[in-house]
Amino acid sequence: MRRIYFIITLALISMPAIGQVRLKFINENVNVGKIQQDSLPVSFYFSYKNLSNQAVAISSIQPSSNNVKSLSKISSVAAGKDGAIAFQYINAKTTGKFKEQIIVQTDDPAQKEKTLFVYGEIVPRPQKGLNDYSYDIGGLSIAKKQVYLGEYSSSGTKTESFIVYNNSQKTMTIQNSPDNKPYISCKVTPSTIAPKKTAIVNVAYNCKAKRDFGLVKDTLLLLTDDEAMPTKLVHVAIEIQEDFSKITRETLPLAPKISISDNVFNFGKVKQGTMVECEFVIRNTGKKELVIRKIWSENENINADIFPRIRNNKDFPLKIAFMTDQLSGSVMEKIYLVSNDPQKPKLSLYIEGTIIP
Repeated sequence: MRRIYFIITLALISMPAIGQVRLKFINENVNVGKIQQDSLPVSFYFSYKNLSNQAVAISSIQPSSNNVKSLSKISSVAAGKDGAIAFQYINAKTTGKFKEQIIVQTDDPAQKEKTLFVYGEIVPRPQKGLNDYSYDIGGLSIAKKQVYLGEYSSSGTKTESFIVYNNSQKTMTIQNSPDNKPYISCKVTPSTIAPKKTAIVNVAYNCKAKRDFGLVKDTLLLLTDDEAMPTKLVHVAIEIQEDFSKITRETLPLAPKISISDNVFNFGKVKQGTMVECEFVIRNTGKKELVIRKIWSENENINADIFPRIRNNKDFPLKIAFMTDQLSGSVMEKIYLVSNDPQKPKLSLYIEGTIIP
């Protein structure tokens, strides 16, 4: 009799309190503030913590509209674990104030469904005037320090254009520089620009000849008759995507397949200046070898120099170093991983935590 009573008592102690929420969301409302229309998409996240000693299953993460895109694939949160669910607001067509809801469904008996909110304001892009060509290259001006050429296939040539403005007092002639690299060139129309007038620079970027993947930063040289600075250097960037057009429905099951158990690494709280080392476990669940083409981030303090090749049904611990000397407060940094998986050629990883000054 005593033994039976003891077993029942232990069972009662191990059970969570009735009505107590297991999966607690730290921030249920996110204000992204005022975002320039040209700065979209904008990323945001909701932090959570499993307060119980049991795993909580997440069956659905559903934004209320197509304006919000979920970036996390989380099916379960282990007992005592904390982390974050990441999203992007992607609607660049509509301006003004917005408020979106995200519904998270779990097997938490005390909270089967949780509604989260994100709100903010999209500021419309201003009409471009002559004062908007704020980056000067000698007597020539462009709108931004770096010209983004967009995304394109690794097997073709991307064409894109941008506007230049003659801010000098003299007529200027512009043409493609013979010193440009073989895979990039341009044509300027008109090739002769009167003072305070504009011209269009049409750029051709041969992605196949470049032989790179992911975000690529490069330079374009313009040859002019500007005596102070004859050669103008323009910074350009392009995102090169692998060409999977030859893969058929029959050969797709034989392709590599990337899998990451958790795409968010929480480093907790660290002092400013600390080197944080993160680890993401990558697994190839496909048939052919998985090749990590590139790992990059807009934050230059994030480094990952190893681009592994992973055999089928094998894991690889990807280690990423993150320097915190220029950041403070709550941070969430995004890392892009480019691979030869035709179904998921580009994945997003996140490093989050708090940096104490």
